[in-house]
Amino acid sequence: MKEVIKDSLKNMATLIHVICTEYYMTPILLPILSEKSKLSLDVLKMAANNNVLVALVLSLEKNKKLLELEGNLIEIIDGIASMVNRYNTLIRHTLTILDSTLGTEYMLFKISRFIPRLHDDLDILVVNFKEAINSLKKINGVHMVHYFPEIKEAVFEGKWIHRIHVHGMITWSGGRFIDESSIFDNSCFIKWYGHNVRVTDYVDEFCINIAHINYEDLYIDLCDFITLCILAQNIHDVSSVTNKVKEYRWIKTFYSTINILSSLHKKIFGEGSSPFLKFASKHDHRYSKLKHSRMPFFPVELPRTHIVKAFIEKHLITHILKRWLKAGIILLTGSTFKHGKGSPERIMLMQVLKTYSNAL
Repeated sequence: MKEVIKDSLKNMATLIHVICTEYYMTPILLPILSEKSKLSLDVLKMAANNNVLVALVLSLEKNKKLLELEGNLIEIIDGIASMVNRYNTLIRHTLTILDSTLGTEYMLFKISRFIPRLHDDLDILVVNFKEAINSLKKINGVHMVHYFPEIKEAVFEGKWIHRIHVHGMITWSGGRFIDESSIFDNSCFIKWYGHNVRVTDYVDEFCINIAHINYEDLYIDLCDFITLCILAQNIHDVSSVTNKVKEYRWIKTFYSTINILSSLHKKIFGEGSSPFLKFASKHDHRYSKLKHSRMPFFPVELPRTHIVKAFIEKHLITHILKRWLKAGIILLTGSTFKHGKGSPERIMLMQVLKTYSNAL
């Protein structure tokens, strides 16, 4: 059992080292990596389950000297890269359709602009929800599969498009966390998958990602963590963030999450380098403690007390009661991560393993 735990920690340390070095900064506090690390199938599986497989593959393509490949994994990696290319083509085609159908009346949010990552769907915020829905329904081969008018959400699917999640407002667990009109006012354009796309600015994206972690996912995966690190680095006016959070009444949850993120950063990169320190408040060290004493194991699940206090602060206890089974499991076990979650990375890896099983 001790050997299994040791191997898991080593695999996680390898994953953290590769992804952080490639996209953020080199970790200095991973003592488990005393010997040369190897990229094993177990590391790939861990990457897939944590939604960072594509980043890992691409970082290997850029710098294969980082790791020593174990066995015949080159064939598996090449198989994954081929599937990623097909995924990228689908995303580009979807963006072309959105541009021609909605023009400048939509924007992307919660996309991974710093780390190449496969999204379950494309989250878009629209100016006029009803008009956007009607326009998308007219596209040949595109079908609306879910419609929630009370929260202004709809989901569209089609054979030749990636899943589109349309939002007229941004809400999770029955609560609102940011002013949608100000998001459009503050938005900017970036190059993404070969398209000039409208996206949230760093301040709004930072707020949205932290709200999503607390009121939807209830855990922090490695990609989320690095994304938040980079966003925090690029925010210079702290009040521009805290004023938005205070307006929608989740400031205690925000500060507590900042403490968790600072703790994770300290465990990986050491003292004094955290971009989250400028946001910190003395006000919530009480319930932001993590159960990891040495090295974080991603995804990091939010502490139960933190979750309960977050939902109380936003007056969302009725939402918890409606989902009593899930809430009961979380309160009893402390487990919030859906290990069976069918992320695109995990599905791809399983498909490639079937094809290249003789390579193992």
